[in-house]
Amino acid sequence: MKTITLNSRVRFRAGLEAMDIDEATVIANAGGDYGLELIARRIWQLIPSTATVAEVCEMLLKEYEVDRETCQREVLEFLNDSTRQGLTEAVD
Repeated sequence: MKTITLNSRVRFRAGLEAMDIDEATVIANAGGDYGLELIARRIWQLIPSTATVAEVCEMLLKEYEVDRETCQREVLEFLNDSTRQGLTEAVD
């Protein structure tokens, strides 16, 4: 498994099904179902439209009151956890 960095491009693993339910996104995966709320849901929404993890962070910095270091650390933690769980993968 490749570690995701700020320069990584990330994509969803093939075969995932995601659906929005109220203010959450539920992702069905062979390993189980996952629910995403608030910031995690927003990261999930930004992945297809951004080129790098750094760009995801830039969008979040514009939308939420958070300092750059905290944002980058938490986005990287979320995406690396998602990769370990088989939901995302680094493209490059």
